[in-house]
Amino acid sequence: MLMATAMLGSCAISSKNWSPVKRYDVTSLQRDYSLFRQILEESHPSLYWYTPKDSMDYYFDWGYQQLTDSLTEPEFRAILSYVTAKIKCGHTSTRYSRRYLHYLDTARLPVFPINIKVLENDTVVLNNTLQVGDVKIPRGTLLTTINGAPIQQVVDSLMKHIPHDGYNENYLRQTISNRGAFGGWLRLVAGYSPSYELG
Repeated sequence: MLMATAMLGSCAISSKNWSPVKRYDVTSLQRDYSLFRQILEESHPSLYWYTPKDSMDYYFDWGYQQLTDSLTEPEFRAILSYVTAKIKCGHTSTRYSRRYLHYLDTARLPVFPINIKVLENDTVVLNNTLQVGDVKIPRGTLLTTINGAPIQQVVDSLMKHIPHDGYNENYLRQTISNRGAFGGWLRLVAGYSPSYELG
């Protein structure tokens, strides 16, 4: 279903039944997840460099335990990306299937209208297309909350899914600050929302 660095691909996808909102049954998800884990454990050269084996086993087991109901491709990828990020290897990541990527490229889905810059202690508006009435949020405006949650809490939850080398916090802040990245990770981790309340 999803691609990992090892080019993990599922046999569970049928070309005739594909839909971007298709839910995959638990048995197929568990089979794909077991293959995902097996490939990483057998082939990843630095699986335990930053995260000891007992901790990686915990995260692998945690991911499998999330597979209790059918999931869409983005929901499954959110679990895989969380587990993969625990390896702390910037060259190991998950991505959507080719069909889902094609769907994202052609569907013209609404995008999060604000690009942000995550600094060590603050998050600021970098640029945006959002205009409320006659007011456009100016560049440099401090962003404090999204939907009532502190922005740092939201950013931290998204960074738990981003692949990175070791303990490089600057890389994580820069990655989530890249144009469109914050909105993309927000959609993956929290799901699509037609509206956001910004503080």
